[in-house]
Amino acid sequence: MTSTTTLFAQFTSAIIADNAVGTNVFARYTSNDIIGIGSDTYEVTVWDNPLYGATYTGKPGLAYKIYSSGTNYTGNIDFPLTSYADVQHPDVCLVNNGSGGTIYAIVAYNIYGSVNLMMWDVYVLTTSGTPAFSLANTNSVSITGTGYFGDYVNIDGNENGDFAIFSYKGIITGSCNGGAPSLNNSGGIASTYFIGDCDISMYYGNGSNTVYITYLNKGVLHIENWDFSSLASSSSFSGLGSLITPIPPAFGSQFFNPRIACPNSLGDPLDFTVVYCENYYISGIRQTSLIKGINKFNGSFMGPITTTTYNDGSINSPLNISTSINLLPVVAYDSRSSYNVWVGWVLDDYSTGTNYSGIKAKFPIVLQCNGDGTIPAFSTYWILPRAINLYDEIIYFALSGRNSNFNVPLDKVFASFVNNTNADIYYKEITPSSATSFRFGHNVKTDSKIDEDISAFIRNYKSDSPLAITIYDATGKIVFADKKKATDISELIISKKVQLNTSIYLIKLTDEDGKIAYSNKFISRE
Repeated sequence: MTSTTTLFAQFTSAIIADNAVGTNVFARYTSNDIIGIGSDTYEVTVWDNPLYGATYTGKPGLAYKIYSSGTNYTGNIDFPLTSYADVQHPDVCLVNNGSGGTIYAIVAYNIYGSVNLMMWDVYVLTTSGTPAFSLANTNSVSITGTGYFGDYVNIDGNENGDFAIFSYKGIITGSCNGGAPSLNNSGGIASTYFIGDCDISMYYGNGSNTVYITYLNKGVLHIENWDFSSLASSSSFSGLGSLITPIPPAFGSQFFNPRIACPNSLGDPLDFTVVYCENYYISGIRQTSLIKGINKFNGSFMGPITTTTYNDGSINSPLNISTSINLLPVVAYDSRSSYNVWVGWVLDDYSTGTNYSGIKAKFPIVLQCNGDGTIPAFSTYWILPRAINLYDEIIYFALSGRNSNFNVPLDKVFASFVNNTNADIYYKEITPSSATSFRFGHNVKTDSKIDEDISAFIRNYKSDSPLAITIYDATGKIVFADKKKATDISELIISKKVQLNTSIYLIKLTDEDGKIAYSNKFISRE
């Protein structure tokens, strides 16, 4: 996800290796989780395979990676059923049943064609001998609320060993505090109205019982804050109060795929980030697809609320790529005290005729954002897969990180993704504490090197049309702007650089069509 090589200037290619699970699937969903305990780290990834059969023989399942006592242990486990193609939207969370207790991976998923039935499987970590996860039991549960389980079944847990499953049908809660996982309300809390795309996140730390949900109801975006104890003892689907006033889409727009995350104990229990996709249509034809975020950071129940658009080229967004297809956003927090919010989505960079990245494929990109969900200055879109071929379809992916070990270098952001061209699942980790230097200092040129670089660009620039020159400081503030012919730019920039304080700056040269012809970072020295 981090790199020393760029494609177009606003994209950063990956150098961290993609680790293959080694299955043979055509998956339409994957999810993951990570938890660090002491010096050990536990990672799990799950996936489906709706085309299971003669061509795609890999079964839906769970892969794990355990780092313990300086050694990595890995393994794959098939889901415990025979109708493998019927698994829909598996999600997973890691929970601990007490200080120094047993770690469980709890997997929830729908069975295709089942109106009310959902599965939840429990995998237990064994540490005697070779560390490994193994299936402890498989369970089914029925909720008879409005609608059906559909595509979305989501699960999350907290430090108390509690967990909650949220779907179209409603909410189911459970706990493994001091024992094996079991449900608190096996009948669930049935929804009394139709829920569309949905997600759940539980604050992790300080004994908090805070549960966050986001969902679409008749196209309107809802974000709610619940109390776990009330959910565990309730039989009615009534929220404890919306965090924000429900947001309807603007005329001609439609919302998709809301996702929510909240931090660990180093963050405030009332902090959260929601991301979603907003498509705008004229006469039924999609014009733009925006990835948007809503964040509450270090605030009270009522706010402050920050909203950010990540892919429209505004306020540190690296480039306006909204006329391509942008879809399936995800969000996660890392484990740092000055934690970062990680926002990603899939970029289809060829289907509409656009090609902003230089790669004609569908693949996930990620932004490492500030704690309030805003984009830092000089950010680039980080391409997640290391190896992308022409017309690859790398569509589904997941991020997690808040429960990773806080101590450097054990702090990790864990990513997994589906490559349906290669029919496999891949995963990788990055260290967020060191990734910050890539974010701010990637490919920063010295004073003399930026002069050489711009001179080389000008020699190869074939147009006589003027270029707009913009120099930004590290906060994103414009410190210089002008417009000159390419042949006059080098001398002008040299004269302006000597007037700048010692710091990192970003320079952009934009043509008359608004396209960025050149972009780079440099250090100016007094």
